[in-house]
Amino acid sequence: MEYNLIQKEIDLFRERYKTRRIIEDILIKEGYEYFEPSSFDDMDRFLPLMNTMGQASMVKLIASDSRILVLNPDNTTSIISRIVPLWQDGMKFRLFYSATASRSDRELGISEIRQVGVERLGESDFKTDEEIILLALDILSQFSIDFVMEVSNSKFVDGLLGETDLSPVEKRRLRGLLYRKDKQGISDFAKAAPLPEPISNSLLSILNLQGDAEDITAQGERFCINQKMADSIREITALKKFLDAYGYLDNVSFDLSMITELDYYDGLMFKGYYPGYFKDALSGGRYDSFTEDYGKKIPAIGFSLDLDQVTNLRIKQKEKEGEDFGLPQNRRGKR
Repeated sequence: MEYNLIQKEIDLFRERYKTRRIIEDILIKEGYEYFEPSSFDDMDRFLPLMNTMGQASMVKLIASDSRILVLNPDNTTSIISRIVPLWQDGMKFRLFYSATASRSDRELGISEIRQVGVERLGESDFKTDEEIILLALDILSQFSIDFVMEVSNSKFVDGLLGETDLSPVEKRRLRGLLYRKDKQGISDFAKAAPLPEPISNSLLSILNLQGDAEDITAQGERFCINQKMADSIREITALKKFLDAYGYLDNVSFDLSMITELDYYDGLMFKGYYPGYFKDALSGGRYDSFTEDYGKKIPAIGFSLDLDQVTNLRIKQKEKEGEDFGLPQNRRGKR
């Protein structure tokens, strides 16, 4: 019995290693270089995350000199907090990492999130956004063609909230309702807050702005009240054409109400899901403004993949199809 338990764990480690190598090989071929996030750091380094994930979600340690340390809760934050203070104009980097993020939850306790991810720094053009989302789609398709990617643009929600006189606390509360897709909560908030009618109407309809790109852009245009919101519609339309050209449009759903867990994106955002899993296997987006919290605003975009979920998917495939199962090939068109 003990032997079987040990062998099962070894099998898991082997599949996780193979999965990581498949992803890393793709990234190396695309010109990405390996970067190693810190396992822990001073709590001050993660202060910009406090408004989104809160201290309660961080795993804290007390050093021998009484400093408060935090186990790395977010690999992107760990990386940019080290790079941005050294940044010089004109720099460009394509980085990838394989690392663990640690989070604390009242009910679940401390959890480790094994990730493989990429950060592309120094390029702000829309072509870079297209290349990043195409890379994410190619990686998802390496393990199953049955996946869905939800795509959004934070400028729509940001532009809408920018027209309000809500306090920072009220905005965080509303963003939390949007993150949870709490329709009743959003309705109650819109009715209780002193909001102009166009903004209130947009909030009451925002959860309906999900699905096919043409449908949501047509609906979204009706609620645009500033240039920022209009830019989000324009970028979604351009992205739809790009994804169609590469054969991925059937795998993509658009959602203008999207709010992510860490909520530091300021443009393109996306999440990838495999059938049978509630949690996203991949998430990412553009986060230029977040880098400013570390001293300088630089162009930045990236994504991370849940290594454990993809490994689990591979194991299920192997159990279903046998030891020599074949991985599906991606469907990327010509560059």
